[in-house]
Amino acid sequence: MVNILVVEDEAITAMDIKSRLEELGYTVPAIANSGEEAISLAEKFKPDVVLMDIVLKGIMDGTAAAKHISSHYHIPIIFLTSYSDVDTFSRAILSAPYGYVTKPFETKDLRIAIEVARFKRSTELKIASAERRYHTVMERATCGIFIMNQDGIVSDLNKQAELIFGCSRENIIGKNFKNFIPPTEQDYADVQIQKLLIEKTIEPSERHILQPNGNLYDVEFSAVYIENDQEKFIFSILTDTTERNRLRAQTLLADKLATVGTLAAGNIHEINNPMTWILSNLNYFKEKIQLLQGNDQSQRSLQSKLTDVINESIQ
Repeated sequence: MVNILVVEDEAITAMDIKSRLEELGYTVPAIANSGEEAISLAEKFKPDVVLMDIVLKGIMDGTAAAKHISSHYHIPIIFLTSYSDVDTFSRAILSAPYGYVTKPFETKDLRIAIEVARFKRSTELKIASAERRYHTVMERATCGIFIMNQDGIVSDLNKQAELIFGCSRENIIGKNFKNFIPPTEQDYADVQIQKLLIEKTIEPSERHILQPNGNLYDVEFSAVYIENDQEKFIFSILTDTTERNRLRAQTLLADKLATVGTLAAGNIHEINNPMTWILSNLNYFKEKIQLLQGNDQSQRSLQSKLTDVINESIQ
């Protein structure tokens, strides 16, 4: 059910409008005869549309009441007036009405004005909802998101992208994306952009971001080229991989050290096995030499030297 608030200070005219609206299938919850009452009833009933006469009795005219209702309750306003002069229209248009119907009017004129106002309001709500979703996605994304044109000029970005670029959005929007990549990668970036315009997408690839303070960040860059009747732009995603790459490098180093340790342990094992046999044999020779008997001085001297050599080898 569509509720229409009628604001008209002429009682007969107000009842006629109410009757016409009900014939069209609309509901009229109330009729206001002043701007102040219109505001009060709009707050109370929250109607779908307000039909507002511009000239009303009292301190507040229809344009002032319409401005208040629009700004506070976001209800579509359609002006009803017997005036069609430029000044009246100029004042009315400042309150951003959804329609303007001049008295006397046909019933069909009311229906057309109301349905156009409802459609316009529905479209506005859909656009507002889409904008909220867009901003929610942008700000809650864990990756950097930025939008640029075909020349690489940045037009929008999220908070995460600000962190990756290393400066505020005011210092990024309107600037060329290439200002934030190392000089050695700028020619490659030009090639990628041209490729993107043809193939419509760039798969994730490892690149770098050079912040204004000189810090170099590892990033994974991907993008899609979007083209429709209204606009053409490049939707780009940056993922900071600096920490991931650092941990990966540490892991690789740890793996290499572990491999070296394993090889070293194997080599030591291979060395220890023959050494054990050698030491065992030396001890055996030492024991046997000490058992040798002889009175010859030279024989005893040789026996002593051999024992010393064996002891040195064992140590």
